[in-house]
Amino acid sequence: MAFITQTQGVNFDLDEVGESPTPRNEKDELLHDLNILVSGTTQTSQGTLLLKRRKEMREVDDALDFMKDEFRSRIEACDERQAEFERKQREMMDQVSRFEKFIKENDAKKSRAENKASSEAKLRAQHEKQIKVLKEEFLDLKKDLSKLGGRVKCHTRYQDYLEDVVELADGEFHGIPDVLNRHQTLEGANEDLRNLVESVESESDKLGALLVQCRRDAQNAVLVMNSEIHGHQKRLETLRGVTFKTDIDREQGDRSAKDRKRESAQVVNSIKNLYARCVSSMISKAAKPSIEGAGLDTLSEGLKLIESRIIDLADIVECFASSEVSSSESASVLLFDD
Repeated sequence: MAFITQTQGVNFDLDEVGESPTPRNEKDELLHDLNILVSGTTQTSQGTLLLKRRKEMREVDDALDFMKDEFRSRIEACDERQAEFERKQREMMDQVSRFEKFIKENDAKKSRAENKASSEAKLRAQHEKQIKVLKEEFLDLKKDLSKLGGRVKCHTRYQDYLEDVVELADGEFHGIPDVLNRHQTLEGANEDLRNLVESVESESDKLGALLVQCRRDAQNAVLVMNSEIHGHQKRLETLRGVTFKTDIDREQGDRSAKDRKRESAQVVNSIKNLYARCVSSMISKAAKPSIEGAGLDTLSEGLKLIESRIIDLADIVECFASSEVSSSESASVLLFDD
């Protein structure tokens, strides 16, 4: 068996197995020496490793057998402890079954005692609260008593005064209660009279307020009526002005209508005269109808005839413009002969 324990930079050569290593020139045969060294080491270590593995397996088997024996012994101990525990459990169950009734009775007694203790504690708390309230009431009553004692001392002089009044009344009052009753009666009558006065004053105030309101309403109504009258007067004046203007417009319309009627009559008469003159100046008079009493359509036809006749005469005048004045006068006489 050989091991590689050399340091870096140092090489050893094994000429024969078992000889001591000798250093040699390192760079020439480094690869050859390493191959020889590794091959010898590998062949030697395989058997060694096999023996080592077998030894380890034996050690593991021995340890496993030891562990099995130890586990078996522990299991046996556990079984014994289990049996002992079951035995003790059975004994305890027997003891529990024997003392169960006693335990239940003790539990019931305990619950009753606890309930009684809680109820007594609540009752004690209630009583303490009542004691505290009663103490406060006692203190209040004591204060009230002291106050009432002071008031009694203060009112004693009134009692003495009432006794003196009874003595000086010469038998009118038989005792203090009569004086008090009389005072109460007079006080009630006084209260009634005050209430009556207040009611009368209140009613008077209401009536005064109502009167003022009525006066104010009447003044407002008068003002409203005066305003309405003023408005009606303005409206009357406006209507009078409108009526006057309407009359003026109507009169102007009547005059305009009369003027238009007169003008239309003059136009119609003029048309009739012109038509009659045109018809009289024409050769064929029998073919032209009369327009006396005719409507607008007939007058329109007459105007057309007048227009055509005037155009013809104008043409005639233009044709004979160079003629003598006598001939033009004769044409005018023929056209506008009376």
